[in-house]
Amino acid sequence: ISALPDNGSHFYGATLALEYPFANRAAEGRLAEAKLGIERARLEREAQARAIRRSAAAAWRRVQSANVAERLARQVAALSRQTVEAQRKRFDLGRSTNLAVLQVQQDAAEAELAVARAAADRLLALASLRRQTGRLLARHGLRLAQ
Repeated sequence: ISALPDNGSHFYGATLALEYPFANRAAEGRLAEAKLGIERARLEREAQARAIRRSAAAAWRRVQSANVAERLARQVAALSRQTVEAQRKRFDLGRSTNLAVLQVQQDAAEAELAVARAAADRLLALASLRRQTGRLLARHGLRLAQ
């Protein structure tokens, strides 16, 4: 506040200066949109990482299950071979028929086929796991060019 020149007057004057930068609303909008885009990308990346982990875990469970199935199929095949041998001995002793021997041989052949199927399933599950974990190419000594 300043007083007017002293000439016997009682008038006083005041000056107020207000400086306010006008906001650039368009730039602020673009900044907010960019921040939301970054957050959206982060959330999508996290969701994708969770999906990859779930998929790899499921592939691991399939490998474990295929290992068990193959082991059990091999045990069944071994028992089937023993049954064929026992049935042949019974036939040689006259205590069994050709049909009975043929039936256990057929069962043994089906058991061997089940082993082959279980082994193939195990290999497919293992290849899937390696693909999902990025180890399929490395297993064969291959690398992608950078």
